Amino acid sequence: MQKTKSRGLVWLGGLLPEPNGCGPEGLQHLVPNFIFKPACDLHDTLYYAQIDRKASDWAFYMKMRDCIKKERNPLKSLLFEPIALLYYLVVAIGGRWFYKRD
Repeated sequence: MQKTKSRGLVWLGGLLPEPNGCGPEGLQHLVPNFIFKPACDLHDTLYYAQIDRKASDWAFYMKMRDCIKKERNPLKSLLFEPIALLYYLVVAIGGRWFYKRD
């Protein structure tokens, strides 16, 4: 099986689709990435890999918190806190429609 590296993640022979940032596929333009693209990509990957949905959603929130901690502008950090919480609540409540389970 061929392994390729993309955005710091290992893709196994194309078994997992490439993450698409924030927002559901085809609707990314409705959900801004802001500083959260790494968190959104992680969340996509966890959903594609069928990792437990609640654990995936919580990992997404924690990764967004990491993105906020890296933000050097304290005003932006304050702005992004409620956005991260909103994004988390949206996936925690509505993620079941996008979570792929066979």
